[in-house]
Amino acid sequence: MQIGHLHILVNDVAVSKRFYQEVFGLTELTEEDFGVILRDDSGMDFVIGPAKPDQAQGQRMHFGFRQQSRKAVKHMFEQLKAEGQDFETAYVENDFITLFALNDPDGNRVEVYYAGDF
Repeated sequence: MQIGHLHILVNDVAVSKRFYQEVFGLTELTEEDFGVILRDDSGMDFVIGPAKPDQAQGQRMHFGFRQQSRKAVKHMFEQLKAEGQDFETAYVENDFITLFALNDPDGNRVEVYYAGDF
């Protein structure tokens, strides 16, 4: 298993996108309703989304463990569900992504996901 992405929320997505592209050389993959996805040279995705005005800094990020397939995500979700795990986001599958999310013991959001081959 590998950490596949980090998602931060910012005050100005366009300004932050330009900063991370110019300073760190990240490449834009796509822009979605939730923000823009950039990728580094190792293949890790960096997602920049819009913060809500009242959102505390500690509520502005999460990270995700990229899986090899939709089936792997579903299997892990079903296993954790059977063990009684609480979820921040229940299992979601659509054309773009398959994921679920839970909180670690300190309340940090952790996603388990598969986003295809883009």
